[in-house]
Amino acid sequence: MTISSLMIKGICVGIILPVYNAESTINRCLDSIFAQSYSNWKLYIINDCSTDHVVELINKYTDDPRIVLINLSENKGVSYARNYGLNIADEDYISFIDSDDEWLPTKLSKQIRLLDQNTKIVLSNYFFIKSKKNKIISYYKDVLSI
Repeated sequence: MTISSLMIKGICVGIILPVYNAESTINRCLDSIFAQSYSNWKLYIINDCSTDHVVELINKYTDDPRIVLINLSENKGVSYARNYGLNIADEDYISFIDSDDEWLPTKLSKQIRLLDQNTKIVLSNYFFIKSKKNKIISYYKDVLSI
């Protein structure tokens, strides 16, 4: 199934992004979401009382109607912020991203394609970038343990 046919089917992804003092990484994170080849998504940014300038940076993106910015009234931690996002999201599928993460452009399209084939959950590999050594470390895990 093609990306456009999945979008025609109306499959929407709710993306939950908890944020706390992430001004050094938020632009890269948000740019990677906007660069997705699959564009039928809604982004819930849950600001957990950041004290830096991250909200000012986020506001540059909030003209897009797919962006919902929630400013929590007190700092409650990343788990609370994720759960808050889960409680307000009503999309077909949910994806999580952290404020220091960056997605490859086809991440959502590949995962949606698998989910549309009655797969219940989709996990993906990741690359860990060690900034001090400027080295990318690939991580591939063969076994999922719960």
